[in-house]
Amino acid sequence: MEDFKNNFSARRDEIYAFLKTMKLLEKNELDNPGSFSAYLQQGANSDEEPIPTYIMIANILKSDLALMLYNYIEFSVSGLLDLIYDYVQNDSLCFSKVSTDIQTLWRSKELKATNDPTSNFSTHLKINKRMIDHVLNECIIELSARDTISGGNLDYNHIDRAFKNHGMNIV
Repeated sequence: MEDFKNNFSARRDEIYAFLKTMKLLEKNELDNPGSFSAYLQQGANSDEEPIPTYIMIANILKSDLALMLYNYIEFSVSGLLDLIYDYVQNDSLCFSKVSTDIQTLWRSKELKATNDPTSNFSTHLKINKRMIDHVLNECIIELSARDTISGGNLDYNHIDRAFKNHGMNIV
């Protein structure tokens, strides 16, 4: 939990520092129009490609900020879910000791291989046996955020669904 809090705070501070840098660049450009482009041109050769303008750099920085915010949100959501799974591991919780929502997520993870079009009846039997043995032997549930949320497009709907699948609501 401490690692998550420390990483969360460090990433938040990076975003604040980035915003402060953007504000300083904007203030400098407003106070001294063209100074930023002039600064960039100091070391440029005339044969090189055109020097980016302040507007071009500002647009790049805005895009970088959007990516930083997206990564911050994705890190937060996956980190919070992994904390839940860490508690399951640390408390040695088996199938019967976790919520029905976590049970459903575990079953879905275990059954993913059956969605493969090349899987056959033998594959289904092996997975079925492994799952039954896992439950009967009271083995500890193992999950990670990678198992339960889709990566790459974690918008509000995906986040909301991920939390609902864990029995939680976003307020």
